Amino acid sequence: MEWGPTSKEEDMPPELEEEEGGTARQKILQTVYGQLQKLDSCKALSNETWLSQVQAYKTWFYNHCESGANHSQIKVGCSWTGCTIIQETHKMAINEVIHKWYGKKVGTKEALSVYQKAVHRVVKQLTEEK
Repeated sequence: MEWGPTSKEEDMPPELEEEEGGTARQKILQTVYGQLQKLDSCKALSNETWLSQVQAYKTWFYNHCESGANHSQIKVGCSWTGCTIIQETHKMAINEVIHKWYGKKVGTKEALSVYQKAVHRVVKQLTEEK
């Protein structure tokens, strides 16, 4: 191949920069396949072996894609509900209920088994104002 990125910002050949979606990356993948077919070691491969190699290259490109277009969206934030707000703001009270009422050490599997009960107990103790 003649083209190679010189920096992280330059991740596609200049003639493919304007194209959007997967078409530019698809063209790059097709170019890679063409270059691979020219290699002596790939010329001797059977059709079945070649297809398995192509699938391996597709998988590699999918996993190492810079754009993230082929990857699921990563959630950075968190959706807040009334329950999650109570759990976050009254964490100490919930932990205290787990320890005093249920006799479980906070942070263990046993504490997780009674966590919802402890949250409901804390919610019942809250006033309407809180």
